[in-house]
Amino acid sequence: MSDKDQKSPEAGRQRVADRVVHHRSWVVAATLVVVIVLISLLAGRARTPGPAPVVQFGVQVRSPATSGLLATNGWSVASGAERVAVYAGSEASKRADGLLVIVRVSAHRRRSARVVIHGSGAVTLLRPSTPATVTAALHAQLRFITAAGATGILDVADGRTAFIH
Repeated sequence: MSDKDQKSPEAGRQRVADRVVHHRSWVVAATLVVVIVLISLLAGRARTPGPAPVVQFGVQVRSPATSGLLATNGWSVASGAERVAVYAGSEASKRADGLLVIVRVSAHRRRSARVVIHGSGAVTLLRPSTPATVTAALHAQLRFITAAGATGILDVADGRTAFIH
């Protein structure tokens, strides 16, 4: 390039245009890096289950006083404002019938369901595996045994029982 080319207005404009294109490339690259890092952080946060739930099992799990239940044992999973509990035993008014009481508590709602097992006698829950989250506990299947020795499964999500033969 000659001295005349370097001093010409055309050459100056070309150098400025090259710098602008080079600058835009860096801006685009930096923006892409920021976007990728943010997406990675958000994806990682979505998979993080949060604090481990507190699980209780056995006779120390107290049943609600208003349930009409003579309790044998219970199972409870809690994390933050969410809680799922299942209480086992027999009907207070008819001890020949087994009773399972399912209680679901969230920040805005409390629901309970009673599952009566006619003629089974008192029902006792068998120790389940520990769920990873309260959401998993909402869909747990708990095994139980009746006073007569029959074993069954309670589906916590819908309150259905089935006996194992």
